[in-house]
Amino acid sequence: MHSSKKVVMDNKKKGPGLLFAKLGIVVLAVFGFTVGGLAFYGDCEKRNYDGCYQYKLQLLKNSANERKAVFIGGSSTNFGIHAKLFEEETGIRAINMGLSAGRSFEAYLESVKPYIKDGDYVFMCPEHPYYHSEFHNIDNGTSMFYLFQNFDAIKINNATDVYNTVKYSLYNGWTGWLNAILQVFDEMLVDVFHTKTPAVYDRWTCNENGDFTFHKDLTPTIYTPGNVSSALNSFTFFDGLRNYINEWKQTVNFTPYLLFAPIDENAIAGDLGFPQLEELIEERTGIKILNSQLESAYPREYFFDTYYHLKWEYGDTHTQLIIDKFIHFDIDNEII
Repeated sequence: MHSSKKVVMDNKKKGPGLLFAKLGIVVLAVFGFTVGGLAFYGDCEKRNYDGCYQYKLQLLKNSANERKAVFIGGSSTNFGIHAKLFEEETGIRAINMGLSAGRSFEAYLESVKPYIKDGDYVFMCPEHPYYHSEFHNIDNGTSMFYLFQNFDAIKINNATDVYNTVKYSLYNGWTGWLNAILQVFDEMLVDVFHTKTPAVYDRWTCNENGDFTFHKDLTPTIYTPGNVSSALNSFTFFDGLRNYINEWKQTVNFTPYLLFAPIDENAIAGDLGFPQLEELIEERTGIKILNSQLESAYPREYFFDTYYHLKWEYGDTHTQLIIDKFIHFDIDNEII
């Protein structure tokens, strides 16, 4: 008798009302964190990695009517290109729009497209993972935060795109909250309790050219890719890029360039495919590549946490290479 009462009570505890209430709480929590996380993108150049893109985009909007050089790419552009140095040496307004290779490259181009005018330069630096993907690839990370900048930057063509858009908006919402909370906590430890020194590099602050500013004394583990020139096997990304640029140039007379990302020289040791890769990409896209991959392969000690992230002083080194190549090529071809 006692046993059957226990069964009845257990069944009541697991009734549909309680389960729906739990489900409702979970849904509200997810919704709250998602909306809250995305909202942080509106005030977050000091709070959130992705949110810095809004600050960069505002710089671009403010310079829309100036002749300018715009650098587009993932974190190799973010940490390897110093637009301020480029501007100082060329006299051309320069903006670093680099962020993360976990996004669709087409979305990055779409987000800057309205602000590119006749006479501008567009430097594109796709990291090697892009070489193996579709040019339009929402599953590779195009996310809802683009809606806060340029609605056209997100492309939804089918049910899979809808699913991935929702998935990445949830992901970015949660990480937006987490990044904001961790940053506030870090500031409290430094400014209020004085229990730790400031971070080794400040990932959240950009200068007036969109360059992330950070320190240079971190020595972490470096991760290296495999045989990168295996990209010779596929040109899907570059075919898409060629078509996109050709269509864009029908309405705006800008000059596009491709850049190879800086890479740990250990990653290409014994890999003889790079000279051929450069030649084939130029032939396939019709876009000039300013630097060879061999020129941009640097010793491991130049990098601070992965094979695309140069320490600050070596970002200067890499940028100087690009500046010299740019000036030499444009003078020879009477573009400047």
